[in-house]
Amino acid sequence: SVVVIGSGDAENAFHGTAARVSIGRMKFSGFTGSGGEKRQEQAAIRGTGKIWGTVPGTMAKEWLIEDVEVSGGYASGVFLGDDFTVRRSTFTNNGVTGIGGTEVHGGLIERNVISANGFHQADGEYGNGAGIKITQSGSPERPVVVRHNELFGNDEIAIWFDVGCNGFEVINNYIHDHRSQAVMVEISGNGLIQ
Repeated sequence: SVVVIGSGDAENAFHGTAARVSIGRMKFSGFTGSGGEKRQEQAAIRGTGKIWGTVPGTMAKEWLIEDVEVSGGYASGVFLGDDFTVRRSTFTNNGVTGIGGTEVHGGLIERNVISANGFHQADGEYGNGAGIKITQSGSPERPVVVRHNELFGNDEIAIWFDVGCNGFEVINNYIHDHRSQAVMVEISGNGLIQ
């Protein structure tokens, strides 16, 4: 596999608004650029055109991310776009989340190992630490699906559907060794957890 190491203030290896991109068999580490005020959107692989740029025309679509390893990032390993598939990958030791997303429509997160994320924003007023954190996303017709993943040792919540999520499924995940919630649903609905 290819190894990609961030240096200096590097925020990401891939970002943008393209459709149908495949990223696979790569290892990413050291993307430590803070990403400005909305730091939780910084990621080695980011499905938005700019930090906190989730408005019409700035969201990537239908990326396939598989067999990657992302570690040591300032915030997230992957920040999702619409209908992303993230599978068979490892996300560890990222400062806010292993996988994050805001205003995402659809998507599949499956067969990943997500551990030891969230140490930068685990506590306090702006706490966002989680293994997976999705905000204002999904619909009954296009849910965000999280299935067959293993999550452990993340500093706070394992899987967090934050304010405004309106369609999601959490199915057959193995969640262990967290000091906080396994699955948190916050001011959201149309969810299936089993």
